Amino acid sequence: MAGRQTERSSPIRNRALQIVLAATLLLGLCIGAIEVALPGLAVREGSRAAAGVLLGLWSIGSLIGGLVYGARVARTEVTVRYVWLTLLVAATTAPLIFAGFLAAALPLSLLAGVGLAPLMACQYTLVGELADRRAVAEAFAWTSAALVSGIAGGNAVGGVLVQGGGIAGAFALGCVTQVLGALIALIGRHQLSSAVMRRKPQEVAAAMSS
Repeated sequence: MAGRQTERSSPIRNRALQIVLAATLLLGLCIGAIEVALPGLAVREGSRAAAGVLLGLWSIGSLIGGLVYGARVARTEVTVRYVWLTLLVAATTAPLIFAGFLAAALPLSLLAGVGLAPLMACQYTLVGELADRRAVAEAFAWTSAALVSGIAGGNAVGGVLVQGGGIAGAFALGCVTQVLGALIALIGRHQLSSAVMRRKPQEVAAAMSS
């Protein structure tokens, strides 16, 4: 009996967490593709030094978004925020496909980073609310593994596209993968909300009994 209960509480068997893990993997693919596409664009334009500038602006955009997100008092459910933030990252990444020259890529790379930190912060909050309290560490480990695996895959595929001269294709890869992640979150939003609502009374009961 105890073995079956432990098996049921495993995060990888949690259907709601599976939705988040799938979206996280696709987010990683998006990040990985952008990581190689931005320097690729700079090199193509004849300015290797601009590669660091583009990546820096992307990070600054993420920092700004994270500061704004952290300063706001959340009034919406975490699942609603999660869906909207996945859509935001997809929307802010899309313009990079049309960044055909360096001057356009500078502001667009800043814009593309705006939703990243808020999305990852919201994602980890959601994982914490979905996971069984006995398996929270494992749930975070799976989430980190999905993100890192996605980034590695995005680096690899994006690198092949950049080497072949398809920098716009690498940006498109980042955009398409994030759109797919947003669709997964959007389609599964009711299941995510239901899972969070089911977890709350369970956590209260567990806290009272401990």
